[in-house]
Amino acid sequence: MPTGVTFPFRRIEELRHKPCDERKANGMLTSVYHLFSNANVSVLSTHSNLTIMAPLTPGSTKMVTYLMTNPSVEGKSIILEDAERDAQFVTESG
Repeated sequence: MPTGVTFPFRRIEELRHKPCDERKANGMLTSVYHLFSNANVSVLSTHSNLTIMAPLTPGSTKMVTYLMTNPSVEGKSIILEDAERDAQFVTESG
């Protein structure tokens, strides 16, 4: 059974004073699902990553990450360049 954890962005504070029916989680958090002992799926605003970790030695692991664009955001299609830019930002900022 997959397990998951949700990481909110600081901008989630913008939702604090909005009525419940106006709150949208998209763009406000990252969900990470641990599928197998060596695979994670991270779902972000515009893209998702599948990361597979393969142990090589007791002290090293090979990580392979696949980037996928998410279907759409509020009816607007996501183009690959936007997903790649967001993925690069996440990689550089941690």
